[in-house]
Amino acid sequence: PPTEIAIVAAMDMTVLKLAQVDVIGTAGKEGDIDWNKEGTTHMVFQGGGFQNFTFNFPTTGQKVVRVTGDIADISELRLIATNLTAMNIPKEVNLRSLTANDNPLLTSYALLQEHTNMLFLFFQNCGLAQVSTNNILIKLDESGLTNGQVNLGGGTNEPPSGLGIAAKNSLIAKGWTVISN
Repeated sequence: PPTEIAIVAAMDMTVLKLAQVDVIGTAGKEGDIDWNKEGTTHMVFQGGGFQNFTFNFPTTGQKVVRVTGDIADISELRLIATNLTAMNIPKEVNLRSLTANDNPLLTSYALLQEHTNMLFLFFQNCGLAQVSTNNILIKLDESGLTNGQVNLGGGTNEPPSGLGIAAKNSLIAKGWTVISN
């Protein structure tokens, strides 16, 4: 059987127990959210605006949420204030927009070279290390896209350095709005 692709998000639910995943996917496609094997939500994408899926975990602790199914067709994903500690979006999921604002425990994210449609990327008020900030800016610049938006400001996100600064300046010259610490 083919390998299942999955968006995987690790969350620290030692205090909060409510998680939310918002998606926009191609109308008629389907998927599932596995809430750390404590519950499952089936999704049928409507197209158009965001669909919100929430889950109140019955227990606290470290949780892993997996989004599977026709997820290659998800164009936008939001995981806001969900206490993310890690996130993996496979190359088969070619998002146009990713928002993970207000996740101060999120210290790293590696934007993949295959994510070539990414025009909107928001990690405002997170805790990204400088290597992640640089990686994101460099990969966005290498995509060649113009007129996008990236927000890596606020929280304890570290500012870009060296090649990250050069990529930031290049993005701005390509019409991007770039915010960083």
